[in-house]
Amino acid sequence: MSVYPFSTTTRLKRKSVHWHRLALLVGALLIAITVYLSFSSEPGLLHVANGDKYGHFLAYFVLMLWFGLIFPSLVSHLVSAVALSTMGIAIELLQRLTVTRAFELLDAVASVSGVLIALMVLLAGSHMAGLLIRGRDLQRERRDVS
Repeated sequence: MSVYPFSTTTRLKRKSVHWHRLALLVGALLIAITVYLSFSSEPGLLHVANGDKYGHFLAYFVLMLWFGLIFPSLVSHLVSAVALSTMGIAIELLQRLTVTRAFELLDAVASVSGVLIALMVLLAGSHMAGLLIRGRDLQRERRDVS
């Protein structure tokens, strides 16, 4: 069970379509930034040991959360997880073709790990939301009975 944050009333539904389009645009921008940084010759943003691994994890964690919140169904979560994991691995493989970057298995592992942890967060959040909704419905039923 997933909780979809957009209203079903006509006026709010039109507004939610605009927000949904904006969220998709931001998601596309996040992907573009990730691809750019993946092929850029600039040094990593995190200047710590294995900072690039943290960067990979964080980038793909944020991407998965972002698209998981835009598309809240379980099937959409799984499709997003597969697509983003594939993107992370493909980028690593394509880096072998560049002069400035190199393939690193641990970068691919960090990217896929970010996706999987975000997927677990989304699934746990969806489960908790479902429990809260069922609890609220039970309270209403008890109130209606008494």
